[in-house]
Amino acid sequence: MNRFLILIFSIILCGQIFSQGTDSVMVVKQVDSVLQLSRNLSGKNDFVKALELNLVAEKISLDRFGRESVSYGRCCNSHSRIKSYQGEFLEAEKWAIESRTILEKVLGKDHPEYALVTSNLGILYKEMGDFEKSESLQLEAKDIREKVLGKAHRDYAQSLNNLDILYKDMGLYEKAEPMLMESLANREKSKSKDPLSYSKGLNNLAVLYLQMGEFNKAEPLFLQTVTIRETASGKNSPDYANALSNLATLYLEMRNFEKAELIFVETKSIIEKNLGKEHLNYAENLNNLSALYIEMGNAEKAIPFLNEACKIWKQSLGTDHSLVGSCLNNLGRAFLELNDFKQAEIFFNQSLSIKEKIIERNILNTQKPYLI
Repeated sequence: MNRFLILIFSIILCGQIFSQGTDSVMVVKQVDSVLQLSRNLSGKNDFVKALELNLVAEKISLDRFGRESVSYGRCCNSHSRIKSYQGEFLEAEKWAIESRTILEKVLGKDHPEYALVTSNLGILYKEMGDFEKSESLQLEAKDIREKVLGKAHRDYAQSLNNLDILYKDMGLYEKAEPMLMESLANREKSKSKDPLSYSKGLNNLAVLYLQMGEFNKAEPLFLQTVTIRETASGKNSPDYANALSNLATLYLEMRNFEKAELIFVETKSIIEKNLGKEHLNYAENLNNLSALYIEMGNAEKAIPFLNEACKIWKQSLGTDHSLVGSCLNNLGRAFLELNDFKQAEIFFNQSLSIKEKIIERNILNTQKPYLI
């Protein structure tokens, strides 16, 4: 029996023992611990094991507290997150609605946990392309957090950030900017205590200006973000690498290819050293480098990076994931630049096949009846 099966067996056994006792607090703590283990596995893209642990937590919660409980509501929210990470959005929607319905009944709407699951459902709808529902839910979560927690709380800042991301996806930059300005002003008040949070606010505003094409506004904010993260986290941290990657992307858009390449290469080295060559961030960096080389007219140099990125994404996310499809499309672009039309056609067709499968899967899922 492998270690993971032993872990699950032990959790189930402990759950049976706890369910017979009277210490509800201990059971809640156990369930929360199992959910944290599940989240950790999701963070490593091990969604199968993450879901197995989540199902264990669900069973313990149902056996001890029943369906209408905070504990089971949390389990449903976690289940939704896993399905969302797997790209199964309609299944994720079912569990997210279940979680929100339960927590509304048990805790009421003026509660931080209800606001959290409402926000999560809003994020899910954004990923599904239903911006109207997403905006309504994010505004509701923001109002609850302002009322219950206050504007200085980090959850309120997160609501502003979520709305910013949504409005940027909708192309409503004029709505996104005030959200980010308010968020940055709130973060600035505690930047000495939490410089990384302040750097996140700077980065988010810089990304907005990048998307708006206002490069002169974006560059000083990105540079400030890099400096803060270097001081706060060090040059080998993922936060620093992320800041560098964003700065390189800006220089790519500005067509300052020399600066962009130097920074992308430095970022690649940091990620490889600290996260390894199998990490999704490493694949993203390879994809960024390939985009740079294609823009520079050096498609031959881009192809090996794209092949490696595709391999990582296939192994971690599955062969039919949207990122794999995007990578294959980029390979088609690279071969097109080299006038290798036959090879380009092969990759474009593979990319199109994945997109069709994703569309078909979503259509089939919409036909499933859900009992909420």
